[in-house]
Amino acid sequence: MKKLLLTIICIGVVVVFSSSEEKKREFFALRTQSNGIESSTQSQKRQSAEEETIKVAPATSPLQKLTDKFRGKEQSTELIPAKEEIETYLENHPEQISSLPQILLNEDLGKRSELALIHTLENNPHLQAESVLTHIADSEDFELHQRFQAITSLGGRVNLSKTARDRLWKNYRNDENQESYLANAAILSLAVAASNYTEEFEADSEEIINLLEKELESPERKVDVGTILDALGNTASRSAVKIIERYIEHNDPSLREDAAFALREIPGQDIDVFLLSRAEEEEDPRARKGVVAALSIRKPSADFIHGIGTASLNEPDASLRRSYIQYLAKHRKEYPQTRDYMMELSALETNEENYELVTTALHGR
Repeated sequence: MKKLLLTIICIGVVVVFSSSEEKKREFFALRTQSNGIESSTQSQKRQSAEEETIKVAPATSPLQKLTDKFRGKEQSTELIPAKEEIETYLENHPEQISSLPQILLNEDLGKRSELALIHTLENNPHLQAESVLTHIADSEDFELHQRFQAITSLGGRVNLSKTARDRLWKNYRNDENQESYLANAAILSLAVAASNYTEEFEADSEEIINLLEKELESPERKVDVGTILDALGNTASRSAVKIIERYIEHNDPSLREDAAFALREIPGQDIDVFLLSRAEEEEDPRARKGVVAALSIRKPSADFIHGIGTASLNEPDASLRRSYIQYLAKHRKEYPQTRDYMMELSALETNEENYELVTTALHGR
């Protein structure tokens, strides 16, 4: 089953439209956790802020001068210092946030610089930042890549307002593009937003999960089942397990792959044990690929390292075995017992690339 998904751009990352499997890995890799927590004063103001309509102010001189530092820069090492400077400036001068859309409309900063500029608002603690991101995401005045980044940055914010959630859902529903680029971005971003709610707003997270469950069964859904399963995984919620597990033993191996990978970030030792058992039981190489991909992302523990080591010795596919070897190598200093498995693998490994990985890890390089 073919499906195109987007890779949202952050600093130093180029927009790519890729296959379903690549998209999932990329979207997960680009996922960012906000550091800011909504203050009590901000929390009290949420309701009134949700009713406000964004007012686009003209670009003002201080911010304009800062954005000029982006001009002509394409490398992430060049963009990061300018991005950090603008982030600090906008945190200290929230009245300037509303000028950002006009800069995007009037200035030709280059694609990467524009995306970096939008991304400065992801962790901005002020409510104006959410309003501006929502405006960019909604408006057809902006380029498609700019709207993508705004949608993604909304998902990265802590305690996203109901108004912003509704607007993301509108972007999902109203995307008429044949490949559903905005729809994919919006549904995945909503799911990431669900993982970013603090305990105080847990009901908001559950509301998104319930929405995804209904969409999974809807004949009018804008994206395929695999994308919604991936979105459920992005919530990192135990509540999503009961929904995902319906597809773990589906007749379609591609959906079994999607369901297994969707469990990658959901916490719990029981999920570790389940995925390790699926790696042993799953006979289809494609479906097993999703299981191994999920396992390679899980947090380590002594028991889990033992499970991964055992799985590495039993995996017949060289490319999947490589994922296990890379996981063991990554955690070899924290868990010295990985050396025992590496020694056994070095004696058994017939794949040249895998053998080199094992020997490099054994010699501490």
